[in-house]
Amino acid sequence: MKKRVVVFLILLVLLTASIGVSCFFFLKYRNEKKEYKEYKDKQVELQKNNTDELKEKIKTDLENGVGTINTLRNVFDEDVVLYDSGKFKFIPINTSLKKNTINNDNLVTDDDGSISYVVNGENKGHKGIDVSKFQGDIDWEKVKAGGVEFAIIRVGYRGYGSGEIVEDEKAKQNLEGATKAGIKVGVYFYSQAITVEEGIEEADFVLKLIKDYDITYPVVFDTEPVSEGVSRMDDLTGDEISDIAVEFCKRIENKGYKPMIYANLRWFLLTLNCDKLEGYDKWFAGYDKTLYFPYEIKMWQYSETGYVDGIDTQVDLDICFSDYE
Repeated sequence: MKKRVVVFLILLVLLTASIGVSCFFFLKYRNEKKEYKEYKDKQVELQKNNTDELKEKIKTDLENGVGTINTLRNVFDEDVVLYDSGKFKFIPINTSLKKNTINNDNLVTDDDGSISYVVNGENKGHKGIDVSKFQGDIDWEKVKAGGVEFAIIRVGYRGYGSGEIVEDEKAKQNLEGATKAGIKVGVYFYSQAITVEEGIEEADFVLKLIKDYDITYPVVFDTEPVSEGVSRMDDLTGDEISDIAVEFCKRIENKGYKPMIYANLRWFLLTLNCDKLEGYDKWFAGYDKTLYFPYEIKMWQYSETGYVDGIDTQVDLDICFSDYE
């Protein structure tokens, strides 16, 4: 009889414990379910608020005339947004590359259309131009008096059809005139090389031409598509063009000059391999009101329709963010 009582009591304790555990987990589950529902409700509300804010931002930008492309760029700040061949393209920013640190808020457009880079009241940028034979005979003394600090002078190009290297007919005249006027000088070569060997040939041509001049600004490899017609580079891959650029730059650097690569947004991001070019300074061509380029640059060509005293034609305007000497 006592054994039955003991067994009964044990069963009762086990049953009570089981009920207690069940109640505990039930209450815990109910609380967790309630908390999860509250969490989901908050997420839905937050998402709705963010969506409303985003829609309002897009609406405001478009109503204020920001434009479709710039509105998208403001929204998708982790991508580079391009419009190419009738489509918008979203290119993820490569986080392994050095970033552009130029603050657009510090860019000031002066009365003459030139851009200064003013930080804490001090101009940190350098005013420049780039020229070729198309600017004709230049009065470099007037250019200097107009505040131009540096000039990047085309010394030659390779024909996009013939493949022949041609010296710019105003190259030596411009090098001598700019140097005499006290303007700091760099040079560029428009490349249509289709092999690494041709790229080295272009570098050697430049080195021979500039050896008697005081070149303190970069020696630039200008790579870009032809504006019309068929180019001898059309069948090259971006990697192949980048390899040519690198060999050109190596050749220039080995002779003690500062190499640089010039291109616009599409060419840099849709054609060239920026990983391969990371070790070299960049000269970016872009004619928006603000500087839009994700990676580190040293110079910005911000206008192709500028005017300066001493030049009768339109001229490219540049700002340099580095102190080249």
